Amino acid sequence: MEVTRDLIPVTTIADFHLEDFLHSPKEFLQKHVLKKGASALTWQQLAQATVNQVVRDYHKLPPDKRHAQTILEMVQRYWVKKVEVFESHAHYYMVLAQITDHLLQFLLPLRGHQEPVLLHERLRVYSEEVQVELSMTFQVMEWSEQSFVIRKYIVKDDAQVWDSYRFMTTLFCAKAFQQLPEKIEVYSMLSGNVYQCQPSQDDIGKAVDYVHLAKHALQETRYYAHKHVNTEKHEPSGIAAVYQ
Repeated sequence: MEVTRDLIPVTTIADFHLEDFLHSPKEFLQKHVLKKGASALTWQQLAQATVNQVVRDYHKLPPDKRHAQTILEMVQRYWVKKVEVFESHAHYYMVLAQITDHLLQFLLPLRGHQEPVLLHERLRVYSEEVQVELSMTFQVMEWSEQSFVIRKYIVKDDAQVWDSYRFMTTLFCAKAFQQLPEKIEVYSMLSGNVYQCQPSQDDIGKAVDYVHLAKHALQETRYYAHKHVNTEKHEPSGIAAVYQ
């Protein structure tokens, strides 16, 4: 993206664009627009990398090989042992314990499932309604009785990011697959919270409104002076649009 006097041209919106913008518009500007040097990886990013590897490898295994011991071995293999990036030694071990516990809690019930149809794959589709290309990484997508289920495993637990993800996923699936998922599920590896929704045809219009608004927010350079996005207040359509 290239900065102009008033607007930033937005031709592609990726799921991680919205996530980064909601966490910090200033950091989004530096990273994705100005393309300045990336800062050092945070403990959240390192922990997320471990989660991604474990989820991917676990689902690639045949059902009879998916055991608790296998998950523990994967965590040991992929965990980045950089205590210095955490708040303290105690925090390092607390995060490791929480993530390990929740990986066991959320993955073991799926051991009888077949290998997903999509596993950590990035896809793109164009939305005529928003006039932008949508780009999403599907961590896990598997067939269900009615259509398919989409699952995402995250370290940062943020209700704003959940709203962003479910709306963008709804619009993406409607455009790319001409079908909505039976269920969208997001699992938090730290809090243990589970976010779920069953999108309907009525949600497609709401998703279009949300992505329209997101595109507008990404374009408006004046918003990058703000530290964060506040979504406690809403437009009549239910789409967040208040900054502070």
